[in-house]
Amino acid sequence: GELSPKGNILDLGCGTGIISNLLATQGYKHFTLIDFSSKMLQVAKAKPKLHNSRFIQADVTKELPDGKYDLVVGVMLFNTFDEKATGSIVSRLISKLNSNAIFATLEDTQKHCYRKYFEPIYENMVDVANRTKYVFVGKLK
Repeated sequence: GELSPKGNILDLGCGTGIISNLLATQGYKHFTLIDFSSKMLQVAKAKPKLHNSRFIQADVTKELPDGKYDLVVGVMLFNTFDEKATGSIVSRLISKLNSNAIFATLEDTQKHCYRKYFEPIYENMVDVANRTKYVFVGKLK
């Protein structure tokens, strides 16, 4: 199913908010951006399209924001974690997802823990800017 523009989006390890900003230009409006770095968040906060968003400085290995989400994106976030740490974060994420929620990640290497919770819609190694990346998009089981 298509994600409604009213859908709640969680941008994990949002960095400077590139992905949320991109989604905002597509008409999505409800964003929660979380990152460990206050400097990155400052840059994200300065983006006009994201001015109504919720910004949270936190370590995702320790805490995840409250709320119920329809889409969770993580770009180059889970790279920094091994399969076990990633699995731990994802398992805590599940209670914060609406039914039919979509989970999307882009990272360097394939992880298997996503399939435990999500039915793959798309899973592949793709070439991004001359580098091979792992892309997983799945729907909550």
